[in-house]
Amino acid sequence: MLKNITTLSIVALALSVSACSTTSAEKKPIQTVEADPFMPKKTKLSVPLDASPLFFDFDQSDLDSGSLEKLGNIARHMRKNEHVNVTIEGHCDDRGTSAYNLALGEKRARSARDYLVALGVNPERVRVLSFGEELPAVDGTSEKDRSSNRRDEFTFYKLDGANALLSDADDPNLQVRVSWDG
Repeated sequence: MLKNITTLSIVALALSVSACSTTSAEKKPIQTVEADPFMPKKTKLSVPLDASPLFFDFDQSDLDSGSLEKLGNIARHMRKNEHVNVTIEGHCDDRGTSAYNLALGEKRARSARDYLVALGVNPERVRVLSFGEELPAVDGTSEKDRSSNRRDEFTFYKLDGANALLSDADDPNLQVRVSWDG
């Protein structure tokens, strides 16, 4: 009897292990998942204010007086227009490791975010991204080129379905990325 139980245990174990393994020919294709239809979609907005990039000194994330003034205008606009949200993208020049520059880009974007929050903007309306050195504004290795790449950029959007319209924009549904031409 004990021999039969041991044999059955070994057979069951072998079957369970073989059921878990597959050959490359038997692998199932990866399934793609559709976007959740209940999640709100984003609509990019043009905004009637100076939202040109904030620039930083080498290896720094401190905001200068010009940056503080721009952020003050953005904060006033966002407090007046409760449905407006912003993504702040932190960027770096090509010096340093990729990991270091990703961290520095995030630190730069968080500096701007923290100042907006200190001025009364709901933190849930401010998203922070870091691209490190991956999306330079200017190609080149001169100090002028590199200084153009050390920046925060802003993209304003509303969640589709928001009832309010921008109070001081011509077309609140205009899908334009706020950027600076130089």
